[in-house]
Amino acid sequence: MPKKQVNLSNGQSFDSVGAAKDFFKQILNAGPNDVELVGDEAAMVMTLYRDYCASTNWPNASEPVSCFRGHQSDTGYTTTCFKIRMVSGDVEPFSYDRAVSAITK
Repeated sequence: MPKKQVNLSNGQSFDSVGAAKDFFKQILNAGPNDVELVGDEAAMVMTLYRDYCASTNWPNASEPVSCFRGHQSDTGYTTTCFKIRMVSGDVEPFSYDRAVSAITK
């Protein structure tokens, strides 16, 4: 089965889903939690988020303005993920893994 290429709306492309996931995983694991991402890292995560929302028709009540690394917890688990801060001040967890898979379908 041929590898699926991943193409982002900013022109960045990856040869495979695995390569895209590895790229975003490196960003996620490259720094401390709760510190706003800046520069190329922020631009790439925000592009992936916007592409994911467009691909899945995800409803946003507010415009995303920044992103950072953080923990997400629920009953029985805690994980590190990206967090997206909205202009309203709300913060949403964001899974790069789920997003990459969604935009390649």
